[in-house]
Amino acid sequence: MKRVLIAAAFAASGLALAQSNQPAPPSGQGPHNGPQGQQWGEQRFEEVKAKHLERIAKRIAELQQVQSCVQAATSPEALHSCRPHHHPQPQ
Repeated sequence: MKRVLIAAAFAASGLALAQSNQPAPPSGQGPHNGPQGQQWGEQRFEEVKAKHLERIAKRIAELQQVQSCVQAATSPEALHSCRPHHHPQPQ
């Protein structure tokens, strides 16, 4: 059993060395490079960027609502109710 484990460890280390010695593909070649790959990357970038900006705008709007609530609060209870995701405390 011990010999089997040692042999498996050597085989795994040999595979890892063989994979690490593989040359990297030349620059500009690969599944997402070249004219079509670059265009896909730019389109994807614009989509991701738009989603990020949308989420940021939503968070800004939520923070502005909380800010207005805090500014209008006249008591500790009113201030406490301004907290987003407020969960009532059991009494």
